[in-house]
Amino acid sequence: YGREYHLDLASPCINAGSAAALEFLQRDIDGQPRLMGAQIDIGADEVQPMLVVTSPWCDDVWVAGSLRNIHWRSYLYDGTIDLHFSAGDGTWRIIASGLPNTGSYAWYVPDDVDSN
Repeated sequence: YGREYHLDLASPCINAGSAAALEFLQRDIDGQPRLMGAQIDIGADEVQPMLVVTSPWCDDVWVAGSLRNIHWRSYLYDGTIDLHFSAGDGTWRIIASGLPNTGSYAWYVPDDVDSN
């Protein structure tokens, strides 16, 4: 009880298993599909694809009109990404679309963004 059965992102068990028993084990311990990558993972849980924004941080303050760099990286995700932002009013606006799944983007913060 109380043990952690999820794999670390750097685990050698990711995509290292055999799908021979896949017909019996369709879901992992979280109820997610057993096969999420090229091969089945060794362990009780499949590592899920994810995207991590490394800049900006949640408490960063960006000034309207300034040039800022947005950085991100992905794990086990093969597609492209779209960047959006919200100035806090609940409306999301597109920054760029169809970007590589790991990279950076230089963005001018719009002048019409309220600093509040």
